[in-house]
Amino acid sequence: MRAPGDIAIVGSEAAVETQLRHLSELGATDFLATIFPADGSQSSVTRTRALLQGLVGRI
Repeated sequence: MRAPGDIAIVGSEAAVETQLRHLSELGATDFLATIFPADGSQSSVTRTRALLQGLVGRI
């Protein structure tokens, strides 16, 4: 069995987009995001949400 960390997508906005595009290229068509604050504040959640919303329909 794999650990959750084996499939977690983490990193900068560019790194997250790259990882999601790679999954899409492999055939994934649906993504479910659970966002955790990386810096203890809501700013990372807000940035992640904005990134994911911007990728809708582009991946």
